[in-house]
Amino acid sequence: ANAICAYEWWAHSRHASLGHALHFDTDKATIDNGETVHHPILSSVLHLTGDASTSGATIVLDQTPDSRSAQVCWRSVPQQNTFMVFPGDLLHGVLPCPGSDKRGETCNNRRLTFMVGFKTRSVPDQRRGKALYGPCAPLPPDTEAWVKEIQSGYEDQHASKTEVRVAGIEMKELPCVTPAWEEITTSHNQGGDPPLELPQSIDQRFFIKGEPAEYFRQSL
Repeated sequence: ANAICAYEWWAHSRHASLGHALHFDTDKATIDNGETVHHPILSSVLHLTGDASTSGATIVLDQTPDSRSAQVCWRSVPQQNTFMVFPGDLLHGVLPCPGSDKRGETCNNRRLTFMVGFKTRSVPDQRRGKALYGPCAPLPPDTEAWVKEIQSGYEDQHASKTEVRVAGIEMKELPCVTPAWEEITTSHNQGGDPPLELPQSIDQRFFIKGEPAEYFRQSL
């Protein structure tokens, strides 16, 4: 914890049935500069909304860019006000799911998450001269109302440390499955199934060709 000197945060608001491609959290500045890839020391996901019956689970695999293919996959079912933290160099994503038959874009079928990556290096220093809004970027100028609100803190609420109460917090280990990857054999012979081909627009890399470790290493 003493090594953490910065954090990067972002939010996603998506239809609950949509997934998110398997990926590694990285410092984009190092990739743009052709340097060694860096990851946050910890990554985290806070579910601000969630319904296990209509939302896809977040999965985390025991696979890093330098490791063998994953053997274990942990599964976090989205539930409102739940928080997950994991090593920042692990492969992860969100599974798509059938979703609900209900129509309309209500809060119940939106998946709203707030993510924080905890860093051991000052990433914004590496982004000077880049676009203001983007990965690993510093806060915009305080001419933006929301930036002012963040910087003002909670002074107007007059809450002391003794008044803060945290209740009902329960720590749980995530369920896991193994093996994490399963080989699918198909053939286009007489009576066989055609090869699996996913359109690029919906390919979230849950079905891949080749060895998973090499495939995702090359994706960086």
